[in-house]
Amino acid sequence: MVAEASVIDLILAELQDVSATAVFGTAQIQRQIARSLVELSRYSPNITFATVTFAGTAHKLDCSTLTNLLWVDRIEYKIDKDPRRYRNFDDNYLDSVEVNISFTPSTGDTAFVYFAVPHTLSGATNSMRPDEEQALIQLAAARLAISQPMANLNTQAADLMFADLSTAILKAQNTILEAATAFATGGSIIGTDRLNAATAVAAMATIIDRATADLGSARSFTNQVNIGIPESDYVNFAGGELNVAAGKLREAQGYLQEDSPPRVWQAQGSGRLSEAGAALGQANTYMNRIRAQIQSTILTDKYEAWGRRKLVDAERELRGIARPRIWEEYSEEQ
Repeated sequence: MVAEASVIDLILAELQDVSATAVFGTAQIQRQIARSLVELSRYSPNITFATVTFAGTAHKLDCSTLTNLLWVDRIEYKIDKDPRRYRNFDDNYLDSVEVNISFTPSTGDTAFVYFAVPHTLSGATNSMRPDEEQALIQLAAARLAISQPMANLNTQAADLMFADLSTAILKAQNTILEAATAFATGGSIIGTDRLNAATAVAAMATIIDRATADLGSARSFTNQVNIGIPESDYVNFAGGELNVAAGKLREAQGYLQEDSPPRVWQAQGSGRLSEAGAALGQANTYMNRIRAQIQSTILTDKYEAWGRRKLVDAERELRGIARPRIWEEYSEEQ
């Protein structure tokens, strides 16, 4: 039998998570060990016993005070006999048992109640056999691998930079509208090149509107189970549209450079377009980070699939070490 700390190390090794920056923390592993100990004990429990007293002449033994009771395994009454006097019994939902005997017990008579409890693993205390330890390690590792992608998905969804991206796109939209207003203000002196610039700016605004709609669609698909990867598709759509918008911005700036008389409205419009370009650049930075996070989420799906395959093997191992419950017919006589 090995200590709890060694079992944790073996689980980390099973998960291939032994680096200095381990993904799974000790507290997280201990919670899963506690759950897995109960699951293991349903197949191969720790058997202990307690002395229980008949409260009266009825055949009932009160089991409600037995700590961590999973089920009653056998009853011995009367005690200290050779051979042992095991008895059949009827289980009353773990609160009590009815001992099948043909005689009346005396008030205060004692019986040995053998019952199943979960195994213990705490510090240096370990109630498991080596085969049970191995089953526990496999089971806990599988459950941890399955649970981690959802934890990662929740973290990624909370950290996805949709809010920052939306702010950058909104800034680009507002500065583009300001540039369009500046062009319109110069109405009577706008030359052909400026008209072309205004057309390019209007097209850019429309494209950014489409990008914003696609990002809204992408956001609605995050942190849930989907068919395919729609959130990634919509992010890619929006990224392509922002790239087209950036091209329209460069086109507009090019028209303005061709017709260069220094007018206030032209300087103002050009300045706003420069700000829009900076905002679009920032938006693309956020877009790339969102793409990377979505890809990370996709990779964790493979880890979950590995965990589920491992769980099938662990459950098979549990069935292999299951302690048989043998029903025998014992005497009802004294």
